[in-house]
Amino acid sequence: MSSKVVVTLAYGIAAVVAMTVVALSFTWGIRDVARYYIPAALIVLAAGAIHYRMRGGN
Repeated sequence: MSSKVVVTLAYGIAAVVAMTVVALSFTWGIRDVARYYIPAALIVLAAGAIHYRMRGGN
């Protein structure tokens, strides 16, 4: 796969995860969803790291 496809896929997955956590926060309440914030944040950070590595970062 090309790097552009990989980065787009990574950001797409991160966006879906972030939107799901936010939507669940509204429906279930923040206390019930709080345990999912850290994994969701790590997925978003991983997408950023993939982007950085694919564009030639060290």
